[in-house]
Amino acid sequence: MASDISGLTYFTFKFGLFLVAFLVVIAFLLYKFQNKLLYIPVIQGLPKSQDQNQLGMQNPSQIGLDYEDINIVTKDNVKLHGWIAKRPNCKNVPTVVYFHENAGNIGTRIFYMKEYNNQANVNVVLIAYRGYSNSEGEPSENGLMIDAEAILTHVFSRTDIDTNKIYLHGRSLGGAVSIYSASTLKFNLAGVIVENTFTSISDMVDVIFSKVRFLKGLVLRNYWPSIERIQKIKQPMLFIRSDLDELVPPAQMNRLYQTATSARFKKLHVIPDGDHNNSWTRDQYAYFNAVQNFFKDCNAY
Repeated sequence: MASDISGLTYFTFKFGLFLVAFLVVIAFLLYKFQNKLLYIPVIQGLPKSQDQNQLGMQNPSQIGLDYEDINIVTKDNVKLHGWIAKRPNCKNVPTVVYFHENAGNIGTRIFYMKEYNNQANVNVVLIAYRGYSNSEGEPSENGLMIDAEAILTHVFSRTDIDTNKIYLHGRSLGGAVSIYSASTLKFNLAGVIVENTFTSISDMVDVIFSKVRFLKGLVLRNYWPSIERIQKIKQPMLFIRSDLDELVPPAQMNRLYQTATSARFKKLHVIPDGDHNNSWTRDQYAYFNAVQNFFKDCNAY
């Protein structure tokens, strides 16, 4: 009997050591390769560079949209590439800096860029983060924050647009970049639009990686604490929430909306049948009308 107990104790001890070693390895991998898990410049079926997309998704001119290439260099010497599509009366209309979603190259956003430019009557700036599309470098939280500063520095230095009418619009990851930019960087933004974005990476771990969330205190090195930063934003804000978002729980958008107590004013546009990325296609008139009304309200205050 004593030998049975002794054997069981030894087995339990060995199993415990194995479990600890396994968790240490998992924690190490999650920490070391976290950026590659979080940021997805390449998705299945599409190349990293938009230049290798099918026709119609390589550059805006292929779908009849006039544009200019933008090439800028960040303060840590990373070259970023993107586009600006201007209206004929470019100095008399708002300019929207669109901080894009996580996955894929900027060529996948060309149709959205065109409709935004036409239906909302705005200039649209779309520049790829580092490591995405034709931009150099590797993505990271700090890197994307540096990119945001470089992008806005460029946009505010332009003489062909009205720099008193510059708005941010960020969807998903781009929403976190927008909230960071508006809360932390010292630019005279006219307003901020966030769409289907998350409260923090920590909260998203609870949703997507719930089985290993007990490790997040040890391994997280990407935070994007939008729920904390949004309280500092004073500019007007428009929140676009999709009720059928399959990635970011709509409840997180609700929390952001409720927490934005310092904004000069805030509005919420709900798309009942909208998903994470393509809500703008459900009812384009209603979507861009909400954006235009937001711009009008910003001018009225």
